[in-house]
Formats: sequence, C-alpha cells, structure tokens
Amino acid sequence: TKIYQRLTGTLLLRRSQKENLRRISSAGAHLLKLINEVLDLAKIESGKIKLSMEPVDIGLLINDLISTIKPLADEHGVSLYYKKSSNDRLIAEVDSLRFKQVALNLISNAIKFNKPNGSVEISINLQNEGSVRLGIKDSGKGIPANHREKLFKPFERLDAKSELVEGTGIGLAISKHFVELMSGSIGFESVVGEGSFFFVDMPVSDKTPLQ
Repeated sequence: TKIYQRLTGTLLLRRSQKENLRRISSAGAHLLKLINEVLDLAKIESGKIKLSMEPVDIGLLINDLISTIKPLADEHGVSLYYKKSSNDRLIAEVDSLRFKQVALNLISNAIKFNKPNGSVEISINLQNEGSVRLGIKDSGKGIPANHREKLFKPFERLDAKSELVEGTGIGLAISKHFVELMSGSIGFESVVGEGSFFFVDMPVSDKTPLQ
C-alpha cells in the first residue's frame, strides 16, 4: 500500500510539474506575441514598416495556413471549412508575410471566440469591383453594436471579460494597418447570437506569381 501511495504521489507530482511547464510555455509564447505586436504597431505608427509587394496566389497561401491553424481549431473543438472559388487562380498584389499575419489573426480570432463545437468557414472569391476577397465566417456570439466602433483600435479585446481566451487586443488594429498599407480594405458584418463575417479585399493583380 505504501509503495502504491508513493507511486501515485510521484505521478501526481509529475502531472503537476508538466502542467506548470505547459502554463509557463503558454505564458512565454503569449508575452512574445505581445512584444512582437507592440513592435509592429510602433513601426507602423512611425512609418518604418517596409513591405515587399508581389503577386501572390491567395488560394495557395490559404491552403498553407489551414494546415498551420488546424491544431488550434482541434484544441478548441471548432470545425474548419474551406470554400474554394470556382476560379483556379486568384492573384493579388500583397506582402506575402504580412498578408499571412492578417489572415492568421482573423482565423485564430474566429476560432478562439467561437461557441463550443462551433465552425469557421474560410472563403476566397472574386468581387465585381476587381478585388480578391478573403472571408472568415464564424458561428460565435457575434459583436454587439456598442463594441463595433472600437474593434480595430489598439488594446481593445473582442471579449475583455473572458479569462479563457488569450489575446493582446492589438491584432485587429495591426491587421487593419497592414491591409490599408497594401491598398486593400478590411471590414466585418455581425449578428449577435449568430456569429460574424470578417473580410479582406485586395486588388486583383494581372502579374504571374514568382516561383
């Protein structure tokens, strides 16, 4: 019995240590993200951000991102769907790295602020005005009207009362700056209790993507 108690105590201690390490790692990653976003915001506001614009196949870029973001969706029990356009190639002139940063921020928000067993639908299509639209639709709580004006302002959280969702409150502000620096536009539609639809429109490019 004593041996059993000692083994049980050892296992519990190891589980506790493992959980503590996980929390430390998570906190470290969150702090690093905050620092990077603050630095990005400072560069944007000082006009020191440099973009490398190039023609990019947005469909291929989003395909790569889905594999990156799927573990987060699985962790939150959220289903990811990708609604592909009938157009084989939708090319936009963007900074590939910054556009990925914008897309990852919008998709991760849609996952983290979703309902249990919710869903996120990612779509890409050609708009009539000659732009490529990236759309992210979630089945979350929706955004109340009195929160919408400050949504793209720095340090404003989508759900400031939630202690279960990590966030810096800077991501959407940075995303808006990046999109506008790339001559695009960002916006959203939302119905409380039904979810939100965020979209990014980027001008179509007639150039061939670099290999």
